[in-house]
Formats: sequence, C-alpha cells, structure tokens
Amino acid sequence: MMNYHKLKEELAVHFKNHQKRFQHSIGVSEFAVELNDKYNFGLDNELLKITGLLHDIAKIYDLKTSLEMLSKYETKEVIEHYKKYPNVIHAVLGAYLARELFNVNDDIFNAIYYHTTGTSNMTKFMEVVYVADVVERGRTYPDCEYFRNLVLDDFDYGLYKILESIIQMLKEKNEPIEENTIKAYETYRKKVLENEI
Repeated sequence: MMNYHKLKEELAVHFKNHQKRFQHSIGVSEFAVELNDKYNFGLDNELLKITGLLHDIAKIYDLKTSLEMLSKYETKEVIEHYKKYPNVIHAVLGAYLARELFNVNDDIFNAIYYHTTGTSNMTKFMEVVYVADVVERGRTYPDCEYFRNLVLDDFDYGLYKILESIIQMLKEKNEPIEENTIKAYETYRKKVLENEI
C-alpha cells in the first residue's frame, strides 16, 4: 500500500477530468484526521487520509460500466441487489478497486464499502470516514454546516442525526433505502437513547 503523497499524485491523474471529486476526496482525508485528532480516537491518520483519497475512486464511471466492472468481484445476486440502489454502487466497486490496485487492508476496504450506506456496528474507523464524507469542509449543501458543527460537538449524536436526515431525505424523494442504512440508523438511535438515560 503506497503512502498518502504518492497516492495523491496517482489519483490526481485518475481524477484529472473530475476535479471537484478529487478536491472532495482530499477534503474527506483532512476532515477524517481532524475528527480523529479532536476526539483522540487513536486511529492511524495516514490510513484515514488514504481512505479519504480512495473512497470515491469508482465514482468516475457510469452505471453501466460500474455494473460490468463489479461483475468481476460480486455474485449476480449481489449485483441485482445493488441495481436497486445506484447511488451505492460506486462504494461497493470502489472497495474492490482499492484492494486490487492498492492492496488496502480490511479497515480501509470496509470503510469504503459502507461509506455511502453506513451499517450496524461500524468500527470507529468506518464511522469517521462515513461522517467525513458527509460533512467535509468543502461541502456546501443546505444544513451541511449544522451537521458539521453537530459532529464536532458530539460525534455519536451528530452521526445519528446525519443518518436520520439521510433516511428522511430518501423518503421525501421516494427513493428506496438500502437495508444497511436502516440498520445503521437503528443502531445509532439506540446508542444515543441509551446515553440519554
């Protein structure tokens, strides 16, 4: 697995026609480190930065290409499942590409695989990457600053509120909600409620 600076040079070429995506990936790297340092989570900052750079590596491909590429790694059943959630496919494919091209470890693989949906009982590493993707400092969508401040004030509560808002948004858009997002929401809702008792 290469170091952050070498990887950044390589991905600058990969993302040459996708500068906004590249800048977002750098932003995820930086915010993941910011969260790790603020909360003294004790995670490896170099690995967090590498994960941030790699998390959207498959986002440059269109849906048809992505599904064709994914068939190398996943069963037909899994691919049929993810066809219902096109926004998630880049995360699944990206995890496999990161492993094949850059020999990433399981922590990085899982963080990339679930960075769009979340899942139940994520490791702290996965949580930090998930949150950093949603609220890195380059993001400007409505309420982004609100959620960024929430996670900087109370990490677990902020993560829960992010999941809650994503589910609400998908319901409003009448889009299907992948089961891992529901599991993640239920897990962190329970965690927050237990902490309030």
